[in-house]
This record gives sequence, C-alpha cells and structure tokens, in this order.
Amino acid sequence: MKRALMLLLLLIPASSFAKGTTDLDKAYVELLASHYKEALELTQPLLDNLTLNTIEEISLAHKILGVAKCEEGLEEASLSHFETLKTFSPNADLRGIQTSQRCQQIFDELALPKSNKKKSKSVATLPNTTTETPAQALQNQAKHKAPASRYVPFGVGQFKNGERKKGLGFLIGQTVLYSAGISALMIHASDENKALRDVGIGMLATGGFVSIWGIIDAVSTYKENQ
Repeated sequence: MKRALMLLLLLIPASSFAKGTTDLDKAYVELLASHYKEALELTQPLLDNLTLNTIEEISLAHKILGVAKCEEGLEEASLSHFETLKTFSPNADLRGIQTSQRCQQIFDELALPKSNKKKSKSVATLPNTTTETPAQALQNQAKHKAPASRYVPFGVGQFKNGERKKGLGFLIGQTVLYSAGISALMIHASDENKALRDVGIGMLATGGFVSIWGIIDAVSTYKENQ
C-alpha cells in the first residue's frame, strides 16, 4: 500500500507537468502566429498554478509573456518578464518571433552592459538634457521600489540578485513541497486518508513559508545592494 501511494505521488505531478508542457507549446504556436491574447491566456495559468517544472519551461513562459504583453501595450509588465527570462537564460533572444521594433528594442536594451547603455543615450544641445532608451525609461519609472521580479517565488529574486545557488535552492525546495503537497491532498480526496491530508497540508504550508521567506530575502538583498 505504501509503495502504491509513493508511486502515485510521483506520477500525479508528472502528468500535470506534461499537460503544462503541452499548453506551453500551444502558447508558443499562438505567439508565433501573433495571437497575443491567446498566448497570454494559455501561459499565465501555467506560472500561477506552479505547473512548470524546469528552468527551460519557465524561461519560455516568461519569453512568451514578455513578448505578448509588450505587443498588447503592457510594456512595463513585459519588462519584468524579460528581466526574469534573462535571469534564468542570460543568452536568450527573440529570434524566430515576429516583434515590433519597440518591443525588440526594449528586450535588446536589457542585454547591453551598463557602460554601453550610457553610450547609447542621445545628448541634446541643451545642457543636462538626455534622451532615454525605452528600456531605461521603463526601468526609471519603478526605480524607487524593488522590481516586480523580486516578489516572484521559486528563487527568481535570488537569481536576479546574482545569487544563483540560493535561487536554485529555493526553486527546487518550493517545487518539491508544492508538488508533493498537492499530490497528497489529491490522494486523500480519493480514499480519505487523514494522514495524507495532514502531510499534504503541512507540505503546502511549508512551501508557502519558504516562498515568503524567499521573497523577503530577495527584496532585502536588493535594497542592501542599492
């Protein structure tokens, strides 16, 4: 009996992740077809419901959301997704995706070193007057507060702060806790095993605690480095 329960704990999350991958592939096809609203509707729930399980899948999801939101006019929101994408996949690009010139420029600006960004400014004839690039303008709008990426669980804030080992720890820890907790509750619902219910609730509660801890750590580290 115990072996069967353990097998189910492993199989149930695997099946949900497989569905998530299928929906992610569909969303990417919609993005390539310039169906941005459909791509958003398919991709956003995958992140909200903790369906994605690998760095590659999470990176692709943020790429889809970044492009789709930018093309839908949500440029500040898209910048957060592009930043997260660059955190998980520093060499990521938008090749193969049809984007507007402005959205491509916003993405490209994130890949430039700070010294090159300064050189890319156009200096007007009037003193103390500069022209900001689109990415810089969006970044300056939120410079008084920690970026939205620091409030994302699963180690995103740590990755963005340059703490890759800590970020990987939060990513793996939260994924395991949430997946096992949900699986235990699903099994409890089918055979009313109270022990599994308690285990599932405990794991989800621990996962929530670790998520909050990770967000507080990321925001605190960001502010200390400013």
